Amino acid sequence: MKVTIQHSINLEDVPEKAHELLMPVEEKIDNAMRWLNALSRDLSTNSITAELASTSINRIRKVLGDCDITLNEVGSIMQGVADYEKESLLPPSPPPASVPTSNDFAQLEQAMEYAAKEKEQTELIQALALEKYEALKKEKETINESDIPF
Repeated sequence: MKVTIQHSINLEDVPEKAHELLMPVEEKIDNAMRWLNALSRDLSTNSITAELASTSINRIRKVLGDCDITLNEVGSIMQGVADYEKESLLPPSPPPASVPTSNDFAQLEQAMEYAAKEKEQTELIQALALEKYEALKKEKETINESDIPF
């Protein structure tokens, strides 16, 4: 079972610590590559059983999975350092916005009332346009029916 621990170190010591964490990963990946080369060679010469090949593949996958976990952890550490370095180069953040005043709320209410009136006017214009469209459509149908000779 794997557990996560926290360990505080000086910022300048992070690269060395990352190197220490990556050394076993490098060794495991080298071993996995040797196993994979041997497996590939054995498969090409048909000198390995399917069961043994499957076992070898699972062993390689487990080692690579363990490596991936460590690589992810070290990657997160280094990303944290990169984020810190970016932040330290940025100018200071602006002060927080002021608390809205009653005048701000009054302006907001006025804007909402205006928007409501605009909406009402738009709906009225749409209703009138639809009414006019229906009348023209009915008039056209009436004209077309009177043109029929029988």
